[in-house]
Amino acid sequence: NCTMANVDDNNPLSSQNLLTCRVERCNNLGDCVILNGSHVCNCMLGYLGDECEGTVNYGIAAPLTLGVLAVLVIFIVLAFVVAFIQQRRRERL
Repeated sequence: NCTMANVDDNNPLSSQNLLTCRVERCNNLGDCVILNGSHVCNCMLGYLGDECEGTVNYGIAAPLTLGVLAVLVIFIVLAFVVAFIQQRRRERL
């Protein structure tokens, strides 16, 4: 029970031998294809493994985002402090 998939010359998994599986072999909405007689799962972003059973560890994403946000807030505060000091100097002259 396989059907031919769309052939895309820019996709390394695409060939005349590429068939889609009708069996639900891949987890997490992965696409199951038959490539040269073997089942292969094309996993969605964020998933990996032979059957898309694993997830990519995005554990660093939250701390990195918070770090970048903290640096931006510090720069904004410094910009306001510099502008305030310059304004006070102009008022004294």
